[in-house]
Amino acid sequence: MYSDGLFFLGVLVFFFVLWLAGGGPNNSISFSGPFITPVTGVGQTQVGYGDTSLFRGGINVTGTLPTVRSSSEIRGNLQNIEYQLSNLQLDAKRQALFSSPSPKRGMVTLSGGNLSATDPSQEYLMIQASSNAQEPITITGWRVMSVATDKYAVIPRGTRLPTSGTLNASEPIVLYPGERAYLITGESPIGGSFAENKCTGYLEMNQSFNPSLSKRCPSASEEFDKYFAGNPYKDNACYTLIRSTNTCVTPEERSRISANCLSLIDSRLTYNGCVASHRYDSNFESNTWRVYLGRTEITRKNDSTRNYGDLWKDSREAIRLLDENGLTVDLYTY
Repeated sequence: MYSDGLFFLGVLVFFFVLWLAGGGPNNSISFSGPFITPVTGVGQTQVGYGDTSLFRGGINVTGTLPTVRSSSEIRGNLQNIEYQLSNLQLDAKRQALFSSPSPKRGMVTLSGGNLSATDPSQEYLMIQASSNAQEPITITGWRVMSVATDKYAVIPRGTRLPTSGTLNASEPIVLYPGERAYLITGESPIGGSFAENKCTGYLEMNQSFNPSLSKRCPSASEEFDKYFAGNPYKDNACYTLIRSTNTCVTPEERSRISANCLSLIDSRLTYNGCVASHRYDSNFESNTWRVYLGRTEITRKNDSTRNYGDLWKDSREAIRLLDENGLTVDLYTY
């Protein structure tokens, strides 16, 4: 219904521009009067009669010549209306794909990531809450659905502050204004969806994440200066080791360093140690979630070809982001 209305409006606009191209209000017949005399004899010309002031505000137009438009100007007008009609047709098709809009439309957007990957852990979409959103938006229970195949995945629960080495309690995933979430097709390297923070860069030491995690951890040198319990001027071995350690990396050296140095590494230069030290920092939280849809590698019987993820086509695909009521929040095409 909406697309038919757009097309009808486009047709009206098209004829309006044709009228303008032919002279529009400047055409002499436009001001000939409210009536036209009938042709009753050979060679007779139709003329207007009646009070033209009713139609032209009483302005005397006697003697004015009609404006003659050039063929290039007419072609330009026609090309412009063709362009507008083409855009209206594209808008109508997009509206048909979009389906019924959600009240959250415009508050959350869906965009592509690496959708041509053959490994589900490398394939992802991205959704983002508008910075102008008036309230936090719960996305757990929403779906991402292929328009081409009708396959879909449900956005799961997650953990805002994960702890390494333990079973983390889950909660609904909430995006605050300006926050984003990567929707990764595969399974989570740490067992569930989570929000990034100042320390999550340490998690990439032993697992692979795509896209890579942000490396915002406090540097090893900062931690040494703040928390080293020994004499920093005497313990040259620890000082040298810490200065050569990259951000978000736990030093592996264990045999030739002091007990104070080992204590610093274990209590500060690990993910859990970093969280314990910095979870109340003003810049601890991130604006990014890692949400895992849990699709795994599939090997078909009698076929060595692997079917990864099995959600999105490699090309000519449209993906809807649907709210908890099945209404469309956004549409991404490629």
